[in-house]
Amino acid sequence: INYIKYKYDKKDRMVEAEYYRPTVDTLLGKWVIGNNREGQYIKIEFFNYKNAFRNRNEITRREDGRVIERKYYNKSDSMIVKEVLTYNNDNLFASQEIFSRGKSSGKYTMDYTFESKGNWETALVKRNGKPYLLVERSYMYY
Repeated sequence: INYIKYKYDKKDRMVEAEYYRPTVDTLLGKWVIGNNREGQYIKIEFFNYKNAFRNRNEITRREDGRVIERKYYNKSDSMIVKEVLTYNNDNLFASQEIFSRGKSSGKYTMDYTFESKGNWETALVKRNGKPYLLVERSYMYY
């Protein structure tokens, strides 16, 4: 099991995380985190134990903070994967389309059913329009 040391800026936003192997206290790598004005992360750069750049992720958010796009770049700083996310009128996750090297490699959509108090009870995940996964949850009210 590894452990992580976090670093924060003056506004108490996480800006870096180093992860270590605890048995010999060896640095394995670090993440450098960029935040927007609201303090939400929008960029993560990954470095190895020698502080050499490995890859990075960029996140685009809506005004309400929900993630609408993620881009993944390799160590040559070329974008290798892009995810586009949408949400429904209830602000629940509605779809995710994944692009690899510019071509869609699949689109996942979610269809929900709701229980009497308005909480979602089942989510049917479809991949390219075909059922892929059924998620069920139950509630216990006191």
